[in-house]
Amino acid sequence: LLLCGSHVAMDGVGTLRLARSICQAYRGEPVDEDPVGLPESRAVLDDGPESLAEAGTRLAEGLGRLPDALDDPTRVAVDGGSEADGWGFVHRELDPDLVDSLVGDRPEDVSVNDCFLAALHLAIDAWNADHGEESDRISPTVPVNARPRDWFYETVGMYAPFVSVDTK
Repeated sequence: LLLCGSHVAMDGVGTLRLARSICQAYRGEPVDEDPVGLPESRAVLDDGPESLAEAGTRLAEGLGRLPDALDDPTRVAVDGGSEADGWGFVHRELDPDLVDSLVGDRPEDVSVNDCFLAALHLAIDAWNADHGEESDRISPTVPVNARPRDWFYETVGMYAPFVSVDTK
């Protein structure tokens, strides 16, 4: 089975949800229904201000982030390779003890991805320090699942806006 889906139409959770439904249909099983209807699911992303006061608060918050937008984030120190912008991929395997720790020994509202993101920030800071480069604002861009908690792993759609997560 080959499934090709655009990230314009659905994120990774939506792709998995669609693949699960396809597999259920191929097996002749009833296909799981989404826990929410289309109007309710669309309303999640309709995040406009409900009042003039809220619009003013959002504007003030946005203006407060303007200095970060003008301050380039820290670049990862070069060690061989090229200083050109671009993408890369490195495969890593974690030992079972670390996986058990990440999955089982974390506060209730902290996801495994939160742990990985914190580790990435610390790794960039340590890498740059080892290579004589200063780290100021570390700012990786990551997808964030915007679904409500009760259907966090359900519903086909694009509910993963990309945000920069900064530390200094």
